[in-house]
Amino acid sequence: MNRGARLLLGCGVAAFLCICVVVLAMLAGGSQLLSMVLGGGPYGVGNRPMPLSSSNDVLAPPTVGEFTRTSASGMAQMGLTAMYEGPGGQVMLLVRLFPSEGAARSSVEAIDEQLEGAGGFKTSVIGDVFGANAVRYVGGGTARMVWNRGAYFFDVQAPDGGTLDDFMNAFPY
Repeated sequence: MNRGARLLLGCGVAAFLCICVVVLAMLAGGSQLLSMVLGGGPYGVGNRPMPLSSSNDVLAPPTVGEFTRTSASGMAQMGLTAMYEGPGGQVMLLVRLFPSEGAARSSVEAIDEQLEGAGGFKTSVIGDVFGANAVRYVGGGTARMVWNRGAYFFDVQAPDGGTLDDFMNAFPY
């Protein structure tokens, strides 16, 4: 067999092995990670629209799916906190409009680092994968999703992963 044929055969074997690794990773749950990165991060937040206003009712809507806002205090520039009640319990939403996208991303990265040793299950997408940073964490009796959209920073905390999922699947940003 000549050198060109051996090279071609080697490339074919390498491609086959790569495909096998990808298929095995997908069977072992890697499809969730792949779809998360390609789909705009956890809950597709990277594909969601940007807020059109910094008003409290826009950033913390009166209703989010089956959740009803029970209180809201503050303003986006200093930190808006809203509490919601829903079928799975109480959810807290914190929204802040930072002076720059870099500052909002840095805040997400800081929380990602804080959660590093917390135990539980953490999924992070940090960097320019889909134009935002995002961290989803479930463990220790809490569930949390933190992300940025441009200079907007969002932090949602719920009592468990199911409640977080329900809220996040309905949240507009």
